Amino acid sequence: MEKHKRENKFILVLVASLLILLISVGGIYFLLANTVFSGSEDETSGTPEPSTVSTPSATPVKIDNIDIEITEDSVIIKNISENYSFHTNTNDYYLMVNIAGRNVADNQFFIQNQTGIVENVSASAIGEDAVEMIIRLNRNFNFDESFENKTLTLTFYTSINDGVFTYRNDTVRKYITINQGKLSTKDVENRKFYQEDVSENGLIHKLIISNDYISKVKDEKLVINDDYLNYISIYTEGNNRVIEFNAKKPLIYYTNTRDYDATITLIEPDNNSDLIFIDAGHGGSDGGAYNGDVLEKDVNLKVAIKTYELLSEAGYNCYLLRENDEYVGLNERADIANLLNASVYVNIHSNSYDDKSVNGILVMYKDEEDLARTIQNNLISATNAKDMGLIHTNEMLVTNKSLMPAVIVEMGFITNDEESKRLSSDSYQDKLALGLKNGIIEYLLNN
Repeated sequence: MEKHKRENKFILVLVASLLILLISVGGIYFLLANTVFSGSEDETSGTPEPSTVSTPSATPVKIDNIDIEITEDSVIIKNISENYSFHTNTNDYYLMVNIAGRNVADNQFFIQNQTGIVENVSASAIGEDAVEMIIRLNRNFNFDESFENKTLTLTFYTSINDGVFTYRNDTVRKYITINQGKLSTKDVENRKFYQEDVSENGLIHKLIISNDYISKVKDEKLVINDDYLNYISIYTEGNNRVIEFNAKKPLIYYTNTRDYDATITLIEPDNNSDLIFIDAGHGGSDGGAYNGDVLEKDVNLKVAIKTYELLSEAGYNCYLLRENDEYVGLNERADIANLLNASVYVNIHSNSYDDKSVNGILVMYKDEEDLARTIQNNLISATNAKDMGLIHTNEMLVTNKSLMPAVIVEMGFITNDEESKRLSSDSYQDKLALGLKNGIIEYLLNN
């Protein structure tokens, strides 16, 4: 009897242990399943995320009908037609490739590279039969292109003129900076140190310069393919170096020399009806006035950008001379406005004075008092700042040299502690930009 009791007890313990084990395994499975599949309901009901593939060097990836391979310095796109085009965005390090006649499953994909100059590749469908592919690099680049047997090979490398010859097309102003270059005199006359050779259709424009004036620039062909240029070719001819622009439209190539570099600004003529020229004073090595860590060049730039954005949103044609912290010479400012045939020129500044109690807004002008008064009235209305009135002057290069109505707006005294705080405030800068926008529009509507 005792033996049967012991056997029954053993069986009960065994059964209980098995039940506990089954329950534990089931719980673990439930937890793992929820971890793996959590969020799947949201993903199904919402917009699908781009598929992502991380690929080591030279590993091919096939996504729908696009075959793509990334190496350390190249992107190889297979099985496509020759119907493709490029667009580069300088200073943002990417190349856009538009491929006709191909599509991408689920509209998009993303490939992350692990090494080399090529950082990643992404693509999305354009309509039903085209792909827009973005190849992002991790530095300033140039590239070679080859197409053979339905395969496009793009080989990337660091430009040998990196930091010496820099083209910017990511800003409103399209321009080239040549480090330690010298293309003209630094005076008001801006006499040229080069010869020009222009093709009959105006699309091939050459600047022929003595090697001594741009000694740091090396021979190189820079592929551009933006709205202005196909490419820039730099090469040597005897004792001269030639900068050859292969353009998509006739352009004006305005050159200027500063203390440390030279610039070439690309200007599209005859396309500037009622153009508003917005110029943020100072910049780069020229900081202007200051009060502690509040710098005039920064305040001017922020208000200029806000004003440009407000006017653009209102449908007006605007040109923003600088949109980053860089030096722009006095001659450049007025010359570029004149070549653009601008209708109105607004030069934006912050004031300073030895007496730190002085505060308020004023506008300087040479010939166009109506523009100055209209802008001043709107600035005071928008900010409730002290009205310092208008100043007529014949001593300012910008207003003297400009061929259109031009004013210099002094938005407040940065040397006054309270006004300096307001000038550095984002909300007060919004008010200044609104006043400038309203004043400019009112003037244009009445003239």
